[in-house]
Amino acid sequence: MIRYPSAVSKVAPHLAPAAALADLTPTVAGDGLMVGRDRESRPVTLRVLRPEPTRLLLVGGLPMAQLMVFRLVALGVQVIVQSLRPQEWAPFVHRTGIGPQLLIPAQPGEPIQVAPAGRSRAVVIDVGPVTGDYLRPVPADVPALVVRHEVTAVDADLLTRVDAAIMQQLTPAEAAVAAPTTGLSEIEQWLTQIRPSMVAVLSQRTVRWVMLGPTDVEAGVVGPLDRFAYPVMTAPSVHPPAPARGPR
Repeated sequence: MIRYPSAVSKVAPHLAPAAALADLTPTVAGDGLMVGRDRESRPVTLRVLRPEPTRLLLVGGLPMAQLMVFRLVALGVQVIVQSLRPQEWAPFVHRTGIGPQLLIPAQPGEPIQVAPAGRSRAVVIDVGPVTGDYLRPVPADVPALVVRHEVTAVDADLLTRVDAAIMQQLTPAEAAVAAPTTGLSEIEQWLTQIRPSMVAVLSQRTVRWVMLGPTDVEAGVVGPLDRFAYPVMTAPSVHPPAPARGPR
Protein backbone atom coordinates (compact mmCIF):
# COMPACT_ATOMS: atom_id res chain seq x y z
CA MET A 1 0.00 0.00 0.00
CA ILE A 2 1.35 3.43 -0.92
CA ARG A 3 1.89 5.34 2.30
CA TYR A 4 2.65 8.66 0.67
CA PRO A 5 1.57 10.48 -2.52
CA SER A 6 3.01 9.43 -5.85
CA ALA A 7 4.71 11.73 -8.33
CA VAL A 8 4.84 11.16 -12.07
CA SER A 9 8.12 12.27 -13.55
CA LYS A 10 9.08 13.87 -16.82
CA VAL A 11 11.65 11.48 -18.21
CA ALA A 12 14.48 11.33 -20.68
CA PRO A 13 16.40 8.46 -22.33
CA HIS A 14 19.27 6.99 -20.36
CA LEU A 15 22.21 6.28 -22.66
CA ALA A 16 25.67 5.14 -21.66
CA PRO A 17 28.47 3.48 -23.61
CA ALA A 18 28.73 -0.28 -23.22
CA ALA A 19 32.17 0.06 -21.65
CA ALA A 20 30.69 2.15 -18.85
CA LEU A 21 28.32 -0.60 -17.79
CA ALA A 22 31.22 -2.75 -16.61
CA ASP A 23 31.89 -0.15 -13.91
CA LEU A 24 28.46 -0.80 -12.39
CA THR A 25 28.92 -4.53 -12.01
CA PRO A 26 29.14 -5.22 -8.27
CA THR A 27 32.80 -5.67 -7.47
CA VAL A 28 34.77 -6.93 -4.52
CA ALA A 29 37.27 -4.64 -2.84
CA GLY A 30 38.09 -1.33 -4.51
CA ASP A 31 36.30 1.95 -3.94
CA GLY A 32 32.69 2.96 -4.38
CA LEU A 33 29.44 2.66 -2.46
CA MET A 34 29.77 -0.12 0.08
CA VAL A 35 26.74 -2.42 -0.19
CA GLY A 36 28.01 -5.23 2.04
CA ARG A 37 30.04 -8.42 1.86
CA ASP A 38 29.77 -11.58 -0.19
CA ARG A 39 29.93 -15.17 1.04
CA GLU A 40 33.72 -14.97 1.27
CA SER A 41 33.40 -11.81 3.40
CA ARG A 42 34.84 -9.68 0.62
CA PRO A 43 33.42 -6.13 0.34
CA VAL A 44 30.94 -5.63 -2.50
CA THR A 45 30.85 -2.09 -3.88
CA LEU A 46 29.14 -0.15 -6.66
CA ARG A 47 31.15 2.55 -8.43
CA VAL A 48 28.55 5.29 -8.44
CA LEU A 49 30.85 8.31 -8.88
CA ARG A 50 31.49 8.16 -12.61
CA PRO A 51 31.36 10.67 -15.49
CA GLU A 52 28.63 8.55 -17.15
CA PRO A 53 24.98 8.67 -16.06
CA THR A 54 24.57 6.37 -13.06
CA ARG A 55 21.05 5.35 -12.09
CA LEU A 56 20.32 2.91 -9.29
CA LEU A 57 17.12 1.43 -7.88
CA LEU A 58 16.67 0.45 -4.26
CA VAL A 59 13.68 -1.70 -3.34
CA GLY A 60 13.18 -1.86 0.39
CA GLY A 61 12.25 -0.07 3.55
CA LEU A 62 13.22 3.45 4.53
CA PRO A 63 15.95 2.23 6.96
CA MET A 64 17.63 0.44 4.05
CA ALA A 65 17.55 3.60 1.94
CA GLN A 66 18.95 5.60 4.85
CA LEU A 67 21.76 3.09 5.31
CA MET A 68 22.85 3.63 1.69
CA VAL A 69 22.60 7.39 2.13
CA PHE A 70 24.70 7.20 5.30
CA ARG A 71 27.35 5.27 3.38
CA LEU A 72 27.30 7.78 0.54
CA VAL A 73 27.86 10.59 3.02
CA ALA A 74 30.76 8.60 4.49
CA LEU A 75 32.38 8.84 1.05
CA GLY A 76 32.17 12.62 1.28
CA VAL A 77 29.24 12.80 -1.15
CA GLN A 78 26.76 15.64 -0.83
CA VAL A 79 23.35 13.90 -0.92
CA ILE A 80 20.20 15.69 -2.03
CA VAL A 81 17.05 13.91 -0.82
CA GLN A 82 13.91 14.60 -2.85
CA SER A 83 11.08 13.00 -0.88
CA LEU A 84 7.31 13.26 -0.48
CA ARG A 85 7.70 12.04 3.11
CA PRO A 86 10.27 14.48 4.56
CA GLN A 87 8.83 13.99 8.05
CA GLU A 88 10.06 10.37 7.94
CA TRP A 89 13.57 11.45 6.92
CA ALA A 90 13.80 14.09 9.66
CA PRO A 91 14.60 11.68 12.56
CA PHE A 92 17.41 10.14 10.50
CA VAL A 93 18.93 13.56 9.87
CA HIS A 94 18.65 14.38 13.58
CA ARG A 95 20.23 11.10 14.72
CA THR A 96 23.17 11.31 12.33
CA GLY A 97 24.03 14.90 13.05
CA ILE A 98 24.93 15.28 9.37
CA GLY A 99 25.17 18.95 8.55
CA PRO A 100 23.23 20.71 5.79
CA GLN A 101 26.35 20.85 3.66
CA LEU A 102 26.21 17.06 3.18
CA LEU A 103 22.51 16.16 3.43
CA ILE A 104 20.14 18.50 1.64
CA PRO A 105 16.33 18.15 1.61
CA ALA A 106 14.71 19.21 -1.66
CA GLN A 107 11.33 19.25 -3.33
CA PRO A 108 10.65 16.45 -5.83
CA GLY A 109 11.35 17.63 -9.37
CA GLU A 110 13.48 20.53 -8.20
CA PRO A 111 16.41 21.16 -10.60
CA ILE A 112 19.70 19.65 -9.41
CA GLN A 113 22.74 21.80 -9.97
CA VAL A 114 26.10 20.36 -10.87
CA ALA A 115 28.22 19.94 -7.74
CA PRO A 116 30.76 22.62 -6.87
CA ALA A 117 34.34 21.97 -7.85
CA GLY A 118 35.90 19.32 -5.67
CA ARG A 119 32.55 18.08 -4.35
CA SER A 120 30.70 14.94 -5.45
CA ARG A 121 26.92 15.05 -5.40
CA ALA A 122 24.15 12.43 -5.56
CA VAL A 123 20.36 12.65 -5.53
CA VAL A 124 17.90 10.34 -3.82
CA ILE A 125 14.44 10.24 -5.41
CA ASP A 126 11.85 9.00 -2.92
CA VAL A 127 8.53 9.92 -4.52
CA GLY A 128 6.68 6.65 -5.04
CA PRO A 129 6.23 5.25 -8.58
CA VAL A 130 8.56 6.81 -11.15
CA THR A 131 7.30 6.18 -14.66
CA GLY A 132 9.79 5.64 -17.43
CA ASP A 133 13.40 6.55 -16.72
CA TYR A 134 14.59 9.26 -14.33
CA LEU A 135 13.61 12.76 -13.38
CA ARG A 136 14.76 15.08 -16.12
CA PRO A 137 16.34 17.71 -13.83
CA VAL A 138 19.09 15.33 -12.65
CA PRO A 139 22.34 16.14 -14.54
CA ALA A 140 24.03 13.26 -16.34
CA ASP A 141 27.07 13.38 -14.07
CA VAL A 142 25.05 13.25 -10.84
CA PRO A 143 24.22 9.69 -9.72
CA ALA A 144 20.59 9.09 -8.81
CA LEU A 145 19.17 6.51 -6.41
CA VAL A 146 15.45 5.83 -6.88
CA VAL A 147 13.84 4.46 -3.72
CA ARG A 148 10.81 2.19 -4.06
CA HIS A 149 9.19 0.63 -1.02
CA GLU A 150 7.35 -1.84 -3.26
CA VAL A 151 7.54 -3.24 -6.79
CA THR A 152 4.55 -3.20 -9.10
CA ALA A 153 4.00 -3.53 -12.84
CA VAL A 154 4.45 0.25 -13.06
CA ASP A 155 8.13 -0.26 -12.19
CA ALA A 156 8.87 -2.66 -15.07
CA ASP A 157 10.25 0.07 -17.34
CA LEU A 158 12.41 1.46 -14.56
CA LEU A 159 13.79 -2.01 -13.82
CA THR A 160 14.98 -2.38 -17.41
CA ARG A 161 16.75 0.98 -17.41
CA VAL A 162 18.66 1.17 -14.15
CA ASP A 163 22.34 0.28 -14.05
CA ALA A 164 21.89 -1.77 -10.89
CA ALA A 165 19.10 -2.66 -8.47
CA ILE A 166 19.52 -3.33 -4.75
CA MET A 167 16.65 -5.39 -3.38
CA GLN A 168 15.58 -6.51 0.04
CA GLN A 169 13.30 -9.50 0.41
CA LEU A 170 10.37 -9.32 -2.03
CA THR A 171 6.87 -10.66 -1.79
CA PRO A 172 5.95 -13.36 -4.33
CA ALA A 173 3.96 -10.80 -6.34
CA GLU A 174 6.92 -8.41 -6.41
CA ALA A 175 9.38 -11.15 -7.38
CA ALA A 176 7.08 -12.16 -10.24
CA VAL A 177 7.59 -8.66 -11.66
CA ALA A 178 11.25 -8.08 -10.82
CA ALA A 179 12.87 -11.38 -11.79
CA PRO A 180 11.54 -11.77 -15.37
CA THR A 181 11.87 -8.04 -16.09
CA THR A 182 15.57 -8.08 -15.20
CA GLY A 183 16.18 -11.28 -17.18
CA LEU A 184 16.66 -13.39 -14.05
CA SER A 185 13.54 -15.54 -13.95
CA GLU A 186 15.48 -18.36 -12.32
CA ILE A 187 15.92 -16.38 -9.08
CA GLU A 188 12.27 -15.42 -8.67
CA GLN A 189 11.65 -17.64 -5.67
CA TRP A 190 15.03 -16.83 -4.12
CA LEU A 191 14.09 -13.14 -4.08
CA THR A 192 11.27 -14.04 -1.68
CA GLN A 193 13.64 -15.81 0.71
CA ILE A 194 16.26 -13.13 1.32
CA ARG A 195 17.01 -12.71 5.00
CA PRO A 196 16.64 -9.25 6.62
CA SER A 197 20.43 -9.00 6.84
CA MET A 198 20.86 -9.50 3.09
CA VAL A 199 20.13 -7.88 -0.25
CA ALA A 200 20.27 -9.03 -3.84
CA VAL A 201 22.24 -6.77 -6.19
CA LEU A 202 21.06 -7.19 -9.78
CA SER A 203 23.11 -5.81 -12.65
CA GLN A 204 23.58 -6.85 -16.28
CA ARG A 205 21.48 -9.98 -15.78
CA THR A 206 23.65 -11.17 -12.93
CA VAL A 207 22.91 -11.35 -9.22
CA ARG A 208 25.08 -11.13 -6.13
CA TRP A 209 23.77 -12.05 -2.69
CA VAL A 210 25.22 -9.56 -0.23
CA MET A 211 25.30 -9.43 3.56
CA LEU A 212 24.68 -5.82 4.66
CA GLY A 213 26.73 -6.02 7.86
CA PRO A 214 25.88 -2.62 9.35
CA THR A 215 28.32 -1.29 11.90
CA ASP A 216 27.21 -0.48 15.44
CA VAL A 217 27.08 3.20 14.49
CA GLU A 218 24.98 2.51 11.39
CA ALA A 219 22.62 0.24 13.31
CA GLY A 220 22.12 2.95 15.91
CA VAL A 221 21.32 5.52 13.24
CA VAL A 222 18.98 3.58 10.92
CA GLY A 223 17.54 0.97 13.30
CA PRO A 224 16.30 -2.50 12.27
CA LEU A 225 16.59 -3.17 8.55
CA ASP A 226 13.72 -5.68 8.34
CA ARG A 227 11.48 -4.70 5.47
CA PHE A 228 8.51 -6.48 7.03
CA ALA A 229 7.80 -9.26 9.50
CA TYR A 230 10.08 -12.21 8.79
CA PRO A 231 9.70 -14.85 7.58
CA VAL A 232 7.18 -13.99 4.89
CA MET A 233 4.94 -16.82 3.80
CA THR A 234 6.11 -17.96 0.38
CA ALA A 235 5.84 -20.99 -1.82
CA PRO A 236 7.55 -24.16 -0.53
CA SER A 237 11.31 -23.94 -0.79
CA VAL A 238 12.99 -25.65 -3.71
CA HIS A 239 16.63 -26.28 -4.52
CA PRO A 240 18.20 -23.57 -6.68
CA PRO A 241 19.49 -24.43 -10.17
CA ALA A 242 23.03 -23.90 -8.91
CA PRO A 243 24.07 -23.64 -5.23
CA ALA A 244 26.04 -20.44 -5.79
CA ARG A 245 23.02 -18.51 -7.07
CA GLY A 246 20.80 -18.61 -4.02
CA PRO A 247 21.07 -16.67 -0.77
CA ARG A 248 22.08 -18.39 2.43
